[in-house]
Amino acid sequence: MDTNPLRQLGGLPTFTGLYLLAITGVTAAVHFNKISLADISFSFPLIWDNFEIYRLFTSFCFLGDFDLNWLFLIFSYYGYLAPLENKHFEGRKKALFAFFGVIWLLINVICGLLWPYQRVNFPGSWLRLIVIYVSSRHPSNRGNRVSIMGLFTIPMSYLPLGLFAVSLIMGQLSILEALICFFFGHTLYYLFSVLPNPKVGGPELLRFMSPDLKAIPNRRSEPSRPHNPQPSQWGSGNRLGG
Repeated sequence: MDTNPLRQLGGLPTFTGLYLLAITGVTAAVHFNKISLADISFSFPLIWDNFEIYRLFTSFCFLGDFDLNWLFLIFSYYGYLAPLENKHFEGRKKALFAFFGVIWLLINVICGLLWPYQRVNFPGSWLRLIVIYVSSRHPSNRGNRVSIMGLFTIPMSYLPLGLFAVSLIMGQLSILEALICFFFGHTLYYLFSVLPNPKVGGPELLRFMSPDLKAIPNRRSEPSRPHNPQPSQWGSGNRLGG
């Protein structure tokens, strides 16, 4: 396995590479005062009244100024987005964009609903934690252990809780935001990984967007059980007049 960071970055899958490039470009533009944060932040009144739709996208491309925290977030995105795209959505670009489109839409809706009570100007960290939650629950990661910042190791299934705690300590999220990310992460895991199972009987569209496609049997390919009615057992009865 090649551990050279530059070679790894050069071999990024399409979606991951484009998103990390957008984050780096927007951060550089803000850092060098080419654009202001007010121009790219999520603002429900400006989106609704002035139809500034671009804010629904640019608000996900700023994770903070260039510092150690930004570098940690970038490598976190790289560490979980790239395997998700390469392994679980290999050869399924449409499903990948549909998967992230649903997450993006839900985050924007909840940010709009929360606007009168709590303003979330840059929900990029939400996307990261939700994707990590869904990815960590994937069947291929069960039983695996992962290190958090090189300090301690925990089971992969508990990684979202560990990152939620780290985000709270580092001031990246409030308690309300952490609870929202946890709720949406578990809801999306149920929608994409549990509900599409034929035993549950969820819509086929959810199976199309599921990162667990290989682990979910296709209901169309299930062999139909032959119908073998049992022969009726008639009693001998009694003769009339007998």
